[in-house]
Amino acid sequence: MSQSDNFFKIYTNLAKAQGYLDFYKALPEKPDTSKPLSKQQIKGASYTPPKEYHEGGAKHKTDYADPNSWKYPIDNYKHTRAAISYFGKPANYGMYKPAERRTIASRIIKAAKKFGIDVSDDWKSKFSLSKKK
Repeated sequence: MSQSDNFFKIYTNLAKAQGYLDFYKALPEKPDTSKPLSKQQIKGASYTPPKEYHEGGAKHKTDYADPNSWKYPIDNYKHTRAAISYFGKPANYGMYKPAERRTIASRIIKAAKKFGIDVSDDWKSKFSLSKKK
């Protein structure tokens, strides 16, 4: 039993024993960490394109660097610049597996080239995409 499992068990038993039943009932269920994140668990994931992006022109899955979650639109210059900025933050790319990170970063770089945006080698190296010599 891991330390977090043990803590959760002790904490809930203590809440029961001290009569905090309402508090205990309000506790979330222990998350299952044995399975990969589902679409619903990825922060900001959606089953349809977000309204603000859809109205702006990003209507198809090909208009997104992460088409499964409808995240990081890359349909125009402004959206592509934002995708570079947001996906470059550890809090955002950290929720993806390394192979997914490379795929999303590759899509962003491809869109950046299309719109004439230079992407730094430092940004590319985060995802093992540095230029080959």
